[in-house]
Amino acid sequence: MTKTQFRALVIISLFLDTSCVLFDLTFPNETLDLVTEFSEALQTDWSKSKMYLIGGFGLLGIFSICYSFIGLLLFWNSARLIYLLSFIIFIPVYPFLGISVSSATSLALCESASVLSGVILALIYFSPIKSDFTEKSLNSMRSS
Repeated sequence: MTKTQFRALVIISLFLDTSCVLFDLTFPNETLDLVTEFSEALQTDWSKSKMYLIGGFGLLGIFSICYSFIGLLLFWNSARLIYLLSFIIFIPVYPFLGISVSSATSLALCESASVLSGVILALIYFSPIKSDFTEKSLNSMRSS
């Protein structure tokens, strides 16, 4: 796999992640809106401390995602670790977010993005493309 092909995968993954979130906002659905209202009525109100905790994790998630995607495009070695850690750290947060309602199309986009993220993880650690990440860190250590 070439660097250009890998960068294309990263950009497609970013596009899928973004479209997954924005699809239901862009294309409203009356039935989906009714089910969302019903699911929100079932959930208990969040305390302020829980809101701050989820908000803090959200901001940390946004920063780590931005850093890791930029780093993957530029082949930063630290971006590999941040990309992996963001999966490990943020998976336990999902149960605390409560009930989630989305359309079938949005869910398909999210699942596609998840599969592609797994492919990217495998590529950056277990394929020849991993040498592109380690070369820069080795070259910078040699030059200092």
